[in-house]
Amino acid sequence: MSKNQILEEILNEVDKHPEIMSRRDALKFMSVSPVAASVMAGTTVGAATAAAADVKGKIVIVGGGLAGMSTAARLNNSISNADITVIEPDPMSVSYQPGQTLVGAGLWDKSDIQYNRDEFLPSGVKLIKGSVTAFDPDNNSVTVDGSQEVKYDQMIIATGVMLNYAQIKGLEGEITSSGKDNAAVKNSGIGKDGLHSIYFQDGAEATYKGIEELIAKAKAHKGPEKLQAVFTHPNTPIKCGGAPKKIMYLTNARLVEAGVRDKVELTFYPNGGGMFGIKDYHTAIVEQFKTRGFKWHYNITLSK
Repeated sequence: MSKNQILEEILNEVDKHPEIMSRRDALKFMSVSPVAASVMAGTTVGAATAAAADVKGKIVIVGGGLAGMSTAARLNNSISNADITVIEPDPMSVSYQPGQTLVGAGLWDKSDIQYNRDEFLPSGVKLIKGSVTAFDPDNNSVTVDGSQEVKYDQMIIATGVMLNYAQIKGLEGEITSSGKDNAAVKNSGIGKDGLHSIYFQDGAEATYKGIEELIAKAKAHKGPEKLQAVFTHPNTPIKCGGAPKKIMYLTNARLVEAGVRDKVELTFYPNGGGMFGIKDYHTAIVEQFKTRGFKWHYNITLSK
């Protein structure tokens, strides 16, 4: 396979995802990236595999979760003399964040979605167990834990996101996907008084306990009025717009299993004017809601 054929295959793949990168941007990246250029230069003719490129230079990857480690492994396999360093303070992260919904429903344990950093460090890749506290792109360096300077020729940032619950009126704090900062979780107000979130590990685990508490209350409930279970889609960017609906479906299934579905009213409050941006999906979801006896109200902004 010639280099031109390989390049065209790469660009064809890029064309399938214009929302991520344009063909022009891809060409620009390959023209300025020594890593990409070296991999291309080391390609062999004939077989559909490429020989490892001999790249001279130091690659630093900030973030050692699944994204950072998989990138390190890919580069390590593509470069014959790789000098790769991963910087990551947390020994545990999330391997499969959509699985947090299943943890919230009690179908998986938290351990099923946890990722042990040290078990997946590629052979030959160096690990710095610390946090990057400063970036200095002018001098190609980062500072770790306020003191250690680390130089690089190429840097990849794969630090994930912080969940800023303070954007919701009545809540506080920023939480990582692991939810390891117990003080931030406590200050946010999440996990107590019936308020739960499945967007971080500990929150998902607490959500299951919340569903169990709801079932227990429903079994003891004698009044004519139904208990209320509220599910929301906040007026902020979120990692998965379908997650609030999925945990609602799973809560419904749990209530049905427990024989108390008739004692609980499930209501969904999206911030927009529909269930989904694509009309066919919106229509299908509304029909599913009707079948399950869910209620919903559009254009509601979440607050505590």
